[in-house]
Amino acid sequence: MGKSVMSRVACLVVVAGFIQPSYSQERLQFDRQTPVVKVYERTHKSVVNVSGEQTVARRGWPGFDQFDLWGPRFEQQVPVLGSGFVVHEDGFIVTNAHVVEAVKRIKVVFSDGREFQAEIISVDVNKDLAVLSIKAGEKLPFVELGRSSDLMIGETVIAIGNPYGYANTVTSGVVSAVGRDIQVTEGYWPRAI
Repeated sequence: MGKSVMSRVACLVVVAGFIQPSYSQERLQFDRQTPVVKVYERTHKSVVNVSGEQTVARRGWPGFDQFDLWGPRFEQQVPVLGSGFVVHEDGFIVTNAHVVEAVKRIKVVFSDGREFQAEIISVDVNKDLAVLSIKAGEKLPFVELGRSSDLMIGETVIAIGNPYGYANTVTSGVVSAVGRDIQVTEGYWPRAI
């Protein structure tokens, strides 16, 4: 009886060892193509880094932050980084208003390293949105805008961006609620996307 049980165990091990390699590489890759992966592959070439410099007036001694209430007034160039995405093949890009606010020269960088100077077309500070334009000399990959009127609670949402200049960072989550107003202190927007 002990020998019979051992034979069955050995047989299961052999069968399991035989079945496992039978999965083809093609099947494994298909299983890994989650909706997040598919969205990333379709859209990541349209996601850009938006950068520039703002002139900020400060009071104090340069290099001594603890004495910033006293001392002479001076202007300082502060780098600004953000994300954006192409919404039209002719080079129209959506980004945040706070990213381009008071920025004189705006640079747009694609994930393949191409850089373009951008021009501000429109800004809506209340919605924290801005539209930029670049002249690429070619048709660009773009993201097709959807509609938010039919969002469902629990639906997957995906964010692709360039936080702190790290290109094509991806995260996902779910829609937690719809139809809510979020109050933000007037005039306050975070300085990083």
